[in-house]
Amino acid sequence: MRVFRNIPQPNKIRGQLHRALILITFIIGLCIFIPTLFIEFRQTIQHQNEEMVNYLNAQTYFFESWLTERSSDIHTIANLDFVKGYHYEKAQDFFQDFKDKTDFTDLIFVNKDGIVQFDTVTELTTNGTGVNVQKREYFQIAKKTQQPYITDIFISKVTNQPIVAFASPILNEQQEFNGVVFGTVNVQIINQYLHESRVGFLGHAYIMNQNGMMLTELNVRNNDSSSEQFIVDEHILDFAVNNTANDLHVYKDMNGKWVFAKSKPINQQGNYDYQINEHQLAPYAQEFQELCSSFNDMSTKVRQDTILLKELSITCQLTKLYNRRYLIEQGELVFEKCLEDENACSCIAIDIDFFKKVNDTYGHLIGDEVLKHVANIISNSVRRVDLITRYGGEEFVILSPDTTIESAIKIAERVRENVEANPYTNDHVKINVTVSIGIAQYGRASDVATFYELLDKADQALYMAKESGRNQLRVYDSTKVGTNI
Repeated sequence: MRVFRNIPQPNKIRGQLHRALILITFIIGLCIFIPTLFIEFRQTIQHQNEEMVNYLNAQTYFFESWLTERSSDIHTIANLDFVKGYHYEKAQDFFQDFKDKTDFTDLIFVNKDGIVQFDTVTELTTNGTGVNVQKREYFQIAKKTQQPYITDIFISKVTNQPIVAFASPILNEQQEFNGVVFGTVNVQIINQYLHESRVGFLGHAYIMNQNGMMLTELNVRNNDSSSEQFIVDEHILDFAVNNTANDLHVYKDMNGKWVFAKSKPINQQGNYDYQINEHQLAPYAQEFQELCSSFNDMSTKVRQDTILLKELSITCQLTKLYNRRYLIEQGELVFEKCLEDENACSCIAIDIDFFKKVNDTYGHLIGDEVLKHVANIISNSVRRVDLITRYGGEEFVILSPDTTIESAIKIAERVRENVEANPYTNDHVKINVTVSIGIAQYGRASDVATFYELLDKADQALYMAKESGRNQLRVYDSTKVGTNI
């Protein structure tokens, strides 16, 4: 018996092999294409992430620097002599001129009772003069902390525009709260700066506070001052606040389009030494490289300006000596170091005799020259370790660490003699100048135990020197104030 098998025809075999080959080729293609697609996708995400990081760093640094500069502006204004002295007319002229040259929308002078003395909003029929801002947050915080303060966004009751306020306390000669200077900036200015710095980036950057209120991309419609229109979507806020890992976030925007998002917290203290590594920017567009180079230049300038502002805040602009603020800040540290090392510490208070007569007779310009003349003599008459300050008006204070009363007397007498021996002269006038001096030392008097008591006792001895006829020295003694030298 024979068994016959169905043998496939050659054409069928070729067709099956062809289909199998196509299937295998397709599978191999998928095996190559899918990983390649995935790798390209990851590279695109990485590139986008790096681009956003660079952009966020640049924008964040810019905004931090801008905040710091504006806060420093207000702090410097609050420490000007004519502001601290409540010279409203001179202060108002300065405020107006300063506002016209800066980003500030308004500059406001508030007295210690919270009453606005004047502001610089002149284009409106009504301004803030006479308004009581005692309950405003920026006033309360500046009064309580005696430190500069930057507010969140709020709606101005004068301009009805969203603004940010920069406040700094005014401190009197005793370093007591004496009012507030604050400047406001319309947030549209911030928004404008962000748009101008969008070189090399196709996306959008927004700034919001920790409560989700937008500080940019704002529009006040129909004079609606409701803050609800400025709140971002809840899930975006949650991502920005809780994104401690600094990850990319993917979501659909209001138009239904998928977008990548990345956030970065803003530190208002600023990082003046921050520099972008330009060598890492080689793969990016030339425009972005130029932007980052500009930011590095700005970083250097901001750091230099910050140092300059610090110097201005602790230096008398007229005499170039340290001011009272610096004496209060550093004097106590010097005094405490002397106590710790069990060394003597002396304080010398100096006052120019009949200085009011100089101003009345020759005018304040000559009076200023006399002040500078005396300050220069004092600087050349003391040691390098002595801390010289213009304490206020025509009074100077020298803090002498590690100095006994005997050594302090020698220093003070040298100052007195040099001032008397060197009258102020110019092409038109010669003015004989003398000074009265009071001296106190920690440890010599039983009622001198702190830096402030040392200052007070030197001042008491100075008062006795003036009462005793001027152009002389007096040493404080608890048993007999103003002992003769």
